[in-house]
Amino acid sequence: MGKGKHQGGGRARSAEEIEADEGAPAKDDRKFGGRGVGGQSATAGMMPPSSSEEESEEEEETQQRGLGGQSATAGMLPPNSSDEEEEAAPAPKSKKGKEPAAPELTRKEREQLEAQKEAEAGPDPETMRKDMERLALIKKRREDQAAKRIETDGWDRMKPLSADNHPPGTTWPPPS
Repeated sequence: MGKGKHQGGGRARSAEEIEADEGAPAKDDRKFGGRGVGGQSATAGMMPPSSSEEESEEEEETQQRGLGGQSATAGMLPPNSSDEEEEAAPAPKSKKGKEPAAPELTRKEREQLEAQKEAEAGPDPETMRKDMERLALIKKRREDQAAKRIETDGWDRMKPLSADNHPPGTTWPPPS
């Protein structure tokens, strides 16, 4: 059997003495500022007291009051476009005969409406003319580049191989 420390010399201790000793810091605890063995907290590794019923009641109360850390729509999917159409249905006119103010659109919706209006109106003639000029310049530049390649290399490597376009010194058709 192993040898162990015995406190109290074998005499029985009363309940009062035990409570007094538990409340007072041990000799080793004084060295580490009221902490357990090696400076570790006496409650290290212990689970907190169970109060799941109280916590669930508190959570329900905060959700009802809306004081939680998240918004009421957290975790929900965004509305469908059909939902938006239902919400944007025209409201009946007020008694004064004034039309209700149009609902404010998001930036994305506004841009979509603008793009639809532009598409319905057709292309702008000036924009179309600028695009055609730019395309003509690109076409001319590519023709010049092809002519330069043919002049320096003897063939146009950007076009498919054929009887009149193949590297100099090779036979056509290539042997299989």
